[in-house]
Amino acid sequence: MQRLLFSLVLSLFLASVMASAQWHGSGWESEGNSGDALSSSSDSQSESSSSTSSSSTPSKRTHVMIAHAVLATVAWAFFFPMGAILLRLNIKSPIMLKLHIYCQTFAYLIYVAAAGMGIWMAIYDSRYYDSWADPHPIIGLVLLGFATIQPISGWIHHRIYHTRAVTLATTNRGPRPGRTMWGRAHLWLGRGLITLGIVNGSLGLMMLEGSPSQASSVTRNAQIGYGVAAGLMWCIYVLITVIWEWMRPARKRQQVYDNSESSREAKLPSPLSSENSSTHEPNSPARG
Repeated sequence: MQRLLFSLVLSLFLASVMASAQWHGSGWESEGNSGDALSSSSDSQSESSSSTSSSSTPSKRTHVMIAHAVLATVAWAFFFPMGAILLRLNIKSPIMLKLHIYCQTFAYLIYVAAAGMGIWMAIYDSRYYDSWADPHPIIGLVLLGFATIQPISGWIHHRIYHTRAVTLATTNRGPRPGRTMWGRAHLWLGRGLITLGIVNGSLGLMMLEGSPSQASSVTRNAQIGYGVAAGLMWCIYVLITVIWEWMRPARKRQQVYDNSESSREAKLPSPLSSENSSTHEPNSPARG
């Protein structure tokens, strides 16, 4: 299963990069063919065709840029926070745990495709200016790296939690299942990545302010729309997280009380055993 998921992620990442490069390459081929066909015509026609073909190049990159922005926004401003919220609704439910895993995996695959397009754009733009000097692509790579190793800490925490729960239920010994070091790392790393991913989306929109392929009015509208939608989702996520942490001590006290009640009931003799003990005949006296 792990090999299949890794192969899917790698294939999706490489396909996004190759598709972006092929998209741009087809634009150059069309420009070259049109230039050859119009070379035998008049000078005025060649000038108009060259201006038309040169204007088609930014449009190809614009489509890749829009796809990159939409995919990255859907991943970090919707699916990643939604997956974390689902687990907080009922952390003991196996269904919620599966929904959390599926939602985060889907968001990660979406972001892998978006990151592939972003890397291609950064390499393409580096021929004209130092695109890697902007913090947006650097933070994007950092997000990709930590999002890749994030499931490892969650898997280790789940295995430790499951082992402790089984040991306590069978032997009534050992530490109680709860947050582990790996669980805390998984929890806080996820919170930091969601916040950083939403902030990085704003940085990406700020890069468009100096882009010749986007009008200032379009960029401004995109910044407002993203700020409202992503900011609202982040506030909902933070609110549910704060409420969850605030109620955590009460849940722990209730869990301790339930465990003590169950252990006390296990030590009490059952009514059937008491009835059987009361109906036993007394031992016969020893023969002298």
